[in-house]
Amino acid sequence: MTLQRLVSNFTGKFDGERYKLTKVDREEHELSESVENGEWQSVENLDEEIAKSKEYAQNTFIKNQRMNIRISQKDLNALKIRAAEEGLPYQTLVASIIHKYLSNNLVERKPVYEVHEAKPGLRKS
Repeated sequence: MTLQRLVSNFTGKFDGERYKLTKVDREEHELSESVENGEWQSVENLDEEIAKSKEYAQNTFIKNQRMNIRISQKDLNALKIRAAEEGLPYQTLVASIIHKYLSNNLVERKPVYEVHEAKPGLRKS
């Protein structure tokens, strides 16, 4: 059994409470270290800050505007395929891509496959 599997399956008791160790990504690990190193300060008006943050988060996801665009059939088909793979409606995927792009969180990756248009007159033999 690998160490990762041991850690992800480990449960125990800590001060009478049940806990489970989970795998964290690099960003979560860096944040945890930052907190442990005392690099964060508590705010005086915690309830007010929490309320503001909740309002910001809710406003981020309010979809109150409509946008119409024209794209090629090839791109629309590829978009619908990708959305189906992700288990999302394609309009939701488009909104997510735009949001990630504007918040500098869109990560470029190599395509798993390429979509090619069928060439007229060519048939599989």
